[in-house]
Formats: sequence, C-alpha cells, structure tokens
Amino acid sequence: MSAKANVAVEQLSSPWFAWQHRLAALFGRDPQVQVGEVDESDDETHTMTITVEDENKASALKALLETELVFGNVKMVITILGPQGEPEPMVDEELAVLEAALQGNPLFVRTLEEQHGIMLSFYCIMAATIVQFWDDNVNDYQGNVTILPADLAEAVLNTELAHYCTE
Repeated sequence: MSAKANVAVEQLSSPWFAWQHRLAALFGRDPQVQVGEVDESDDETHTMTITVEDENKASALKALLETELVFGNVKMVITILGPQGEPEPMVDEELAVLEAALQGNPLFVRTLEEQHGIMLSFYCIMAATIVQFWDDNVNDYQGNVTILPADLAEAVLNTELAHYCTE
C-alpha cells in the first residue's frame, strides 16, 4: 500500500472561487482595481464586488465582465463599483473599451488594429510574462495555475472581435 493511500482527500474549491481567483490574477496588479472576496452567505446566490477608482475604467469593466454567472445550482453576481456607484456599461468600439479597462494594468501592453487584405483584425496585446496563482489545480503539485496574461484575459473578458496575444 502506498503512503499516499492514507492521506485524506480534501474537497476542491467551488468554481465561483476559481472565477474570483482568475479575476484577481488579471486585475490584482492594477492599482485602480480591487477584486473582493466571494460572499457565500446566501446558499443560492453568491456575490462579489469589484471596486474601481476610475469611473471610465469601471464603465469599461462593466461592459467586459459577465456580471451574472451560473455554476450548477448557484448563481454568482458580480457588482462593479466606481467612484460614483454602479456605472453604466461603456458603449464604444471594443478596442476602446479594452483600452479603458486595462490601461494602467502592468499585464496590458496595447491594442492594435491591423488590415489583412479585406479583413480588419483587432488585437489586445498583453505582457510577455507568466501569471501564477493558487487555484486547486490538481495537475500542479502546489495547486497553482500558470497561464499567460493573454490567455487569462481571453478567459474572463467578454469580447467578440479581439484576438489576445503576447508582445
């Protein structure tokens, strides 16, 4: 019998915590954004607040982030608060919204628009670095997720046209 057979199996974190970890990993380096903890006080609807110091950035995040997610029988509601309370979602071209949401975040480099024949491509260029955070990853000995900022942004930001890449 293996020594590991006697180790108690711990329960993995719920998916709403994984989502909060991803948001915190993407925005945690941005001095104007604070990603709050998940509040599980209601069994059916969990909540989380993202506080943003800049109204324009808060409006852009409101446009880019899903504010209601369903994980099985649990709904998670994300509230985005700017200096003047809950902002209206920014209505602008996708690249302008991305720039407003990510400006000042050291993981963001720039947006770029490029013509390829008759096709116009939009790029959100992220830093050439690795983001690592704990997230119950059973494929990693320490439970960490190791991901490129471009892949992280693509996973959590709700965009239609942007291609995410690394500088």
